[in-house]
Amino acid sequence: MSYQISPNQSQSFQVVQQGFLQADGLPFSKVLSKEQIEQAFEEESETLFGQEDDDVYTPVLTLWALLSQMIQAGAQRSCNAAVERLRTLCLLLGLCAPSADSGAYCRARAKLPESVLRRLTYEVSDALETQVPKAWLWYGRHVKIVDGSTLMTPDTEENRAEWPQMSSQLPGLGFPSPSILRALAEQKLASIASHRVGNRPNRVEPRAVKRRPKNQKLLSKPRDEARAELGVVPASAG
Repeated sequence: MSYQISPNQSQSFQVVQQGFLQADGLPFSKVLSKEQIEQAFEEESETLFGQEDDDVYTPVLTLWALLSQMIQAGAQRSCNAAVERLRTLCLLLGLCAPSADSGAYCRARAKLPESVLRRLTYEVSDALETQVPKAWLWYGRHVKIVDGSTLMTPDTEENRAEWPQMSSQLPGLGFPSPSILRALAEQKLASIASHRVGNRPNRVEPRAVKRRPKNQKLLSKPRDEARAELGVVPASAG
């Protein structure tokens, strides 16, 4: 199922976007504070950058420039455009503006640790989740994922082999689209299978079939026939 953004929805997003970029002080600060960013870097990153007095690209400003890129489109999503927005922001805040060359920004952006970005993403999403009005809930529940949701992956041979086309698609059209629910189910089953069994040291699931060596041969015929061959008389016949 495909969805299209209506003009009203697009206009609403632009209002939110401009609100972030034109906020007083550091943009995004209402959802991601400077102190929150600095604490994440101190606890998640072994090395900090931009700590000298003449450094412009501090973790806070570099992260803001990256976020400003992510909510833009087209030419405004380029590194050069991000640097220009950062230069304007620095002038408004009374800070030393960086050079118009985007090279220094790109090097600073590459220093943003993935662990920090992951942590801040979870913190912001958890904080926003707690502020959701009750009227937005579905029967009082927080919707995590909708059945039928899929992801779009690059159109490579490996991805096509892993996630084949749907029968409704014409050959050669579309992109491999893995099911989110299937991926979560497979991950959960794998977690259950590798879960350590309580009170049984070094025992994990799935349990292997035990094959203990025995002196007797494997019974390969009905018991009555085997007893007759051995000359064993059933107790009921005695």
